[in-house]
Amino acid sequence: MNKRIGTLLLSIVMVCSLLVSAVPAWAAEDDSGVTASVSTASPGSTFSVTLKVPGTTEKISDMSLKVHFDKNVFEVTEYKAPAINGMNHMQSDPEDCNKNGFFSAAYYEPSGDAKIEFDGLELTAQIRVKDGAALGNSEFYLDEHIKVGAVDEDGLPVFLITKDDFTHKTAVITITAAPKPATGITLNKSELTLVAGAVDDSLKATVTPADSTDTVVWSSDKPAVATVDPATGKVTAVAPGEAIITATAGTKTATCKVTVNCGHGSFTLFPEKESNCTEKGWDAYKKCDLCGKLFDMSDNPLTGIPYRATNDDHDFNTSEWGYKEADGHAHVCSRNAAHHDTVMPHTAGPAATETTPQTCTECGFVMQAATGHVHANHLTPVDKVDATCTTDGNKEYYRCTCGKLFEDAAAATEITDHSSVVIPKTGHSYTVQNSDEAHRRSTAADCREFDTYWYTCANDATHSAKDDAAAADKFYNGKQGAHVYGSEWVDCGETGHAHKCQYHDAYDAVQPHTPDHEGGATYDYAVKCTGCSRVLEPQRENGSIRIEVPFKLTVKKTGEMDPGQETFKFAIDRFGAPTVYTLVQDTVETNGEKTYEGKFIFTISKDQAGNLSEGFVIHQVKGNAAGWTYDESIFYAMPLFVDSYDSVRGWAFFKFDEKGELEYNNPMEEIGFTNSYSAKKPVTPPAPETPKKPVTPPAPETPKTGDGSMIAFSIAMAIVSGAALMGAALYSRRRSR
Repeated sequence: MNKRIGTLLLSIVMVCSLLVSAVPAWAAEDDSGVTASVSTASPGSTFSVTLKVPGTTEKISDMSLKVHFDKNVFEVTEYKAPAINGMNHMQSDPEDCNKNGFFSAAYYEPSGDAKIEFDGLELTAQIRVKDGAALGNSEFYLDEHIKVGAVDEDGLPVFLITKDDFTHKTAVITITAAPKPATGITLNKSELTLVAGAVDDSLKATVTPADSTDTVVWSSDKPAVATVDPATGKVTAVAPGEAIITATAGTKTATCKVTVNCGHGSFTLFPEKESNCTEKGWDAYKKCDLCGKLFDMSDNPLTGIPYRATNDDHDFNTSEWGYKEADGHAHVCSRNAAHHDTVMPHTAGPAATETTPQTCTECGFVMQAATGHVHANHLTPVDKVDATCTTDGNKEYYRCTCGKLFEDAAAATEITDHSSVVIPKTGHSYTVQNSDEAHRRSTAADCREFDTYWYTCANDATHSAKDDAAAADKFYNGKQGAHVYGSEWVDCGETGHAHKCQYHDAYDAVQPHTPDHEGGATYDYAVKCTGCSRVLEPQRENGSIRIEVPFKLTVKKTGEMDPGQETFKFAIDRFGAPTVYTLVQDTVETNGEKTYEGKFIFTISKDQAGNLSEGFVIHQVKGNAAGWTYDESIFYAMPLFVDSYDSVRGWAFFKFDEKGELEYNNPMEEIGFTNSYSAKKPVTPPAPETPKKPVTPPAPETPKTGDGSMIAFSIAMAIVSGAALMGAALYSRRRSR
């Protein structure tokens, strides 16, 4: 059995060392892998393809890179791999690339030691699409065996980067046909005559060559005469005149002259009209609505409107004097204001005064203007007004009703510059910051903005920029708005994950990672965070068995104070091992007096299940929390495997007595521990009435927690007793099988 124990220990050490060395030392960048400078290309065109390899935190010893392509579609015209200081390298030349259908590069450290810093590199090849290449999608893709490697302390190879670590593993290029420009274009007609309003679709264009990729576009130089559909070439005659219709294919053009004539199909009639003293009449005629030409009622063309001569048929308005001049007044013809009857002399009214003119009593004509007013008779004194920050003041002066200003009451000195009496306002001094709701301008929507407030005038606290249209820019920033965190968890490393602000590089409180299952990684799956999917423990290799050992913890209170929240630790040790070797531990968090359930969860390889079938020793790891008494019981748990060791179908539990002997005649259905809290409330002594110096009360006696040597003695006894039990158990189990 000791040989099997040693073999198991060696296997575990080797597996752990491999797991440590296999941890990736790099993180893929978003642009790592194969990318192309274009997504579409045609035969004969060129572009570039780049393989980006990110750097590592580990030093490397070798690297193998290869990008495949279809050599029937593409060919490499230029390729050169960059050098890495301290490493030799080899690369394929363009001829080899086109022969093999890939471009590659290999690097190695001459001495074989992993000691080369690697900050990443880019391999770029210039690519040409072959003439006659098949149309459709074709891709550049990473080789399955691409790697960046190193060696561990034992000289064993470690792959730091493989194909699966790259973000872009392929670059897809769509091959399309090359454009074929037109070499010529002709029309079936060079001239076309239409009647206004007609629609004609007879124009046709012929493009050479027939398979040209250029399309025909139609246009008109005079849309007011004739329009054309840009896609079909259909012509619509609008009005008489000439227009040039042009058909264009690529750089080639062809034209057709379109003449639009009038069909005289629509007329506006003008009935005859009599002449008078001021207006000419005309004979009846009609006008073409399309071309505007004139015709008489017998459809004979006219050179102009058939006007009639004027006559003396006046219509004098005798109800008022329409003619009022210095020589008198008369009645005016309603048809022509320039015509009037006999002029009659004015009848003078009262003589003119300062404000009233002399007028004719019959027609109202002003025979003599008013003599004008005296400013001194119409002055109003204006008192001095001091200026403020918002309003102008003024000097003392006099204002006449006519609008003129004077310095004195006699109106002897006029003030011609009215602005000279103004005392300008002092203006605002927006320097005071009042961060209250009355001065709030806007509230920050998020962390990209700030709360803003209007400035207050330092000259007058009742004035702020908020009420001043001219001070629209007088505001200041206050508190920055809150971050807007996204709903997705962002991996923040080993410490945990957090939510990132949508607008800034800021995070909320980091939360610890949450494993997606208990018991650690197995040979079937890795342990990942349920929030951010970070790999907490990589997947193990080979097959394994999941082991679950249940147990209970009962918390009792005999003291005067509540125990509060405490954490207790329990351990499983190998049975029969020469030294105490902990396979797995578990903790139970408590918060009050009740029974709590715990569970040991771990994995073992299937081929070691037989070696571990002898069972486990389960005990509590004694703590030192004040006031607690820890259960020092030791139990033996034997897993009952199925015959194939695929799983555990049950458990056999036994307890070690005080002498360290196994009570194999008293099997248990479950394992349980009982911890009790017995501390009492501390008593504070009364303070003396007049203490001269501080009195420190004696510290309460710390309850004894037991002798730690008991556990070691119990475990030693368990190992001795268990050896005998193991033989009996194995013998019994083999017989049962």
